[in-house]
Amino acid sequence: WWDSAAEPAEKKKTTTKKKASRPIGGPGPVGMRDRRVQSAQEPGNELRELLEGSDWGLLGFPSILLRFAAIYVAVGGLGWLLSDNYDTYNELLTIPLAKRVTLAALFGGFASFFSALRLFGAWKYIDARLEDTNLYFEQTGWADGFQLDKPDDTAFRDRLLRDEEVAPRLAVVTRAFYVALLAAALSFAAFLLVWSNTGGPS
Repeated sequence: WWDSAAEPAEKKKTTTKKKASRPIGGPGPVGMRDRRVQSAQEPGNELRELLEGSDWGLLGFPSILLRFAAIYVAVGGLGWLLSDNYDTYNELLTIPLAKRVTLAALFGGFASFFSALRLFGAWKYIDARLEDTNLYFEQTGWADGFQLDKPDDTAFRDRLLRDEEVAPRLAVVTRAFYVALLAAALSFAAFLLVWSNTGGPS
């Protein structure tokens, strides 16, 4: 009878000890260890969310470029349709072919650029969060934001994640971003050249 009565107390003590040894606020065995830090703001969890929510950054360089090219063509085609000749106040507004082409290219170039910028910004943000040892967090909003130093083991874990998971992906995304930037710049230059030399629509 004595052994059966003492057994639940011993199990309860063991369970309490395990809960007390669990780090606060961190994903798995390492984290920021501060009650104010929300789990979603942990750099490791932010990386996990990015990997699960965006497959573009996991693609190879040619595949990313194909997706940007698809955006370029789709939005450029929409720009081509919108710039078609039409009547305004019973007067035909005529846009020359060269202007329609450069206007469509401008729409497509900027659409693909902003898509690339969004992708690049997401990976660059995670890269900085994993690299920095002093991070900014918010409990409920900017009014209660605070800075916090990473524990040494968390900083070491984050550096490994950055080197193994983020850096190779960021390099590919950066190359694709610069290609999209170049395409947008060329489209904008062609638009300025054509429209400045031939005047406005007739």
